[in-house]
Amino acid sequence: MSSTTKPGIRPDQLFTASATRLDLRRALNAAAQTWAAATRGANPRGGRAAVEAALADVRPLEEFFAYPVPRLTSALAECIAATCSRCNTQG
Repeated sequence: MSSTTKPGIRPDQLFTASATRLDLRRALNAAAQTWAAATRGANPRGGRAAVEAALADVRPLEEFFAYPVPRLTSALAECIAATCSRCNTQG
């Protein structure tokens, strides 16, 4: 097991779910805005990894608490992949 694993949401954070969801959404939005700015510039691949990582962080909590989020987060992940296919980039 790697010693550099990313910590998850701790059980004592259950009551701070609303704040945690907001923070994760804010991080996803910031990563998406950075990626959008990079695609308008000379680096269309810049920022995709950060968006995918932020989406991976958001998904577990969102899918637990909200309907129909599993369908929406899957559509968002597909959109990220399609955007990169459209700009002929990988990763």
